[in-house]
Amino acid sequence: MSDEQNPSGEGSRGEYALRLLRVKWGDVFKVVTLSPSYYGLLTHFVGKKGSGRSEICRDDCPPAWHRGPLYWKGYCAVLVHSSRPTSLWYPAVLEITEHCEADLREVYRRGQLWRFSKPKQDSRRHKGIMAQLLAKQFSMALPEPFDIRPVVCNIYHVTELPPSVANSMPARVLVQPLEGPAPPESRQSSDGSSTEPLAFREALDAWKKRYQHLHGDSNGSPKGGEQ
Repeated sequence: MSDEQNPSGEGSRGEYALRLLRVKWGDVFKVVTLSPSYYGLLTHFVGKKGSGRSEICRDDCPPAWHRGPLYWKGYCAVLVHSSRPTSLWYPAVLEITEHCEADLREVYRRGQLWRFSKPKQDSRRHKGIMAQLLAKQFSMALPEPFDIRPVVCNIYHVTELPPSVANSMPARVLVQPLEGPAPPESRQSSDGSSTEPLAFREALDAWKKRYQHLHGDSNGSPKGGEQ
């Protein structure tokens, strides 16, 4: 779903059943947060990839479920923007992955404007959901947050939810580049000899001499089947 699409799925301004907003490949959209905080739970993935399902982790989980990893998921009430047929904000329950939560941690507040996206998958890597804060306080009158529990219960086919848990994945380590001189380059001189720093060349020559002494090979490589 893109920012242009109608998340109600009905194409009208009328009432609709509250739905889950799950970010998929190629999605880009903007949301305003309504919940003061997000609700989190731990899940197991049961079954084969492509046909399995997520189950809430409970005290009475089958032992086989705990042989695999646990996955954190979060949920919160949001307004998602759509410009079709006109500019409207639709209530929805946003699903947050454990990777995406690292972008929200220590930053998330009610009334913020966020951009959520998930780049299209390519053959080289799997890219996760990315969240970008666009405004710390969006200038529009916000309704009170609605109850997200019925939607989350329907996702997992349960009648009640466990207490909220925090995402145990470590926080992102933020770093910055430093200005400094470029390292010396390795070149070949006109006579074919290396221009590596002197200390490096001396250490390399000493290693070659020791290797030749031990193995009796003037080329510096092991003889026969020696490794």
